[in-house]
Amino acid sequence: MNFGWGVHSYYDGSTVVYGQVGIWPDNNWYYLNSGNIINPNSWHHVVITKNGQDQAVYLDGAMPTTISSQPCGFGDQVYIGGNPMDNNGWFDGEMDDIGIWGRALEQQEIEGLFNSNSSTHSCGATNVHNSGIQYGTMTDQDGNHYKSVQIGEQTWMAENLMVDHFRNGDLIPEVPASGGTWNSTSSPASCWFNDDRAAFACPYGKMYNWYVAGDSRNVCPTGWRVPSSADFETLVNTLGASAGGKMKSQGIQYWTGGNLGGSNASGFSGLPAGTRWQDSFVELGILAHYWTSTTDTDGQVNSTLVRLHYDGTGLDFFTWDNRRGQAIRCLQTNISTGAEDRSEIKKVLRIHPNPSSGRFEIQIDLAGAVSLVVTDALGRVLHNEEFQGSSTKITHSLDLSRLAKGNYMLMVRNADATVSQQVVVE
Repeated sequence: MNFGWGVHSYYDGSTVVYGQVGIWPDNNWYYLNSGNIINPNSWHHVVITKNGQDQAVYLDGAMPTTISSQPCGFGDQVYIGGNPMDNNGWFDGEMDDIGIWGRALEQQEIEGLFNSNSSTHSCGATNVHNSGIQYGTMTDQDGNHYKSVQIGEQTWMAENLMVDHFRNGDLIPEVPASGGTWNSTSSPASCWFNDDRAAFACPYGKMYNWYVAGDSRNVCPTGWRVPSSADFETLVNTLGASAGGKMKSQGIQYWTGGNLGGSNASGFSGLPAGTRWQDSFVELGILAHYWTSTTDTDGQVNSTLVRLHYDGTGLDFFTWDNRRGQAIRCLQTNISTGAEDRSEIKKVLRIHPNPSSGRFEIQIDLAGAVSLVVTDALGRVLHNEEFQGSSTKITHSLDLSRLAKGNYMLMVRNADATVSQQVVVE
């Protein structure tokens, strides 16, 4: 008999890294010990398989060499996460997306599951994102994973940044809420709300002064940048009326002051992470603030912020003191080289005829595995496919004739670049 079960991700939140993560019938265990877990207090992907007498455990898509196992029998019950006969045997952490298969998955399938899904959890917080939108993923220079979302022609982080280093590896200093040094700092500084990373990193991210957002070393990973005020204006124009409400996460789990009109229709998933001024932390659950790269040219002591409100569906653009501690969302550049003008995009992607009745010919100059995604104005995925690119320009046919007449966003991506362009079905 073939059998397998998989934990999409698990999170060991305890100080003890060793954990029992699964039990087969007849009390036969699989274990993960501290030698297997590279990043404790983080999400991991675990799959256990049995094919006849062959047994295997895969951690983060690979088979660890230090896994210990015992022969598995097949009884009436399967327990996942602990031993019901041992009160001390339960896994001290969280599990999510548990699946059971009627066969043993092949290694290639397991690697595919890990590569396509392992980054989607980020920190694993619930009720933050819009379940009706297909999110992408991105990874910062410290290895933290985030969801990303396509909104119009832009691709945004769908979670707040929590990186500790600039892109070149330089450390971003953390300044605690003591000694009054934060307000006298005119260089890059970061902190966690209430100086409590464990309690607030998930899902609120890290807080930065503007000297981080405006630093030439770039706090965003390669292919991403701190958005300008003009970038946020483009987002607002794309979303139209009640843009702020469409950017706010739903419900009052995080918006403790209330959440008027918070639909998260865009998938942006804005959260009220609060702000820091001097040694005080305020406005958690009430306001969401995001730095832009746009600074005041007169004196350069204030820069532009974008703010979402608990009691409204709009948003503010205003200048504030660079020493404030706020959240950062990164914006993906249209092309990994940083070129963003239309002439450069056309060198990589050409679509014709456009508009059309729904049948398009796409000339694309991207090598390797290429994904093609078509979304509507709210970021809902209507078409998704993959094909093999080439080092020279190729032509790929796209049939969207089943879609209603209207404007749609086409995004083409490989490992090195993401290119987007509007297509019109008439």
